[in-house]
Amino acid sequence: AWAHTHGLYAALVDDVPALDAAVDAMARRLAAFNPEAMADIKRVTWEGTERWDALLAERAEISGRLVLSDFTRAAIAQFKAS
Repeated sequence: AWAHTHGLYAALVDDVPALDAAVDAMARRLAAFNPEAMADIKRVTWEGTERWDALLAERAEISGRLVLSDFTRAAIAQFKAS
């Protein structure tokens, strides 16, 4: 619920049948879109990910370095205290 309230999730469902219905509704909406437009959106969205394996490793290294920083540790401690 917190993640939904803060915009991390677009919708919440109560159970697996509701999830199945939501996925089906989304699939039907997407299937009704212009196929050429969908292909172009997919191409643009995934552009630059040809090096995906290397990018993931590089970004994991950055994330690890940042999460171990004094600033982040202090921010997490403050978050836990509130």
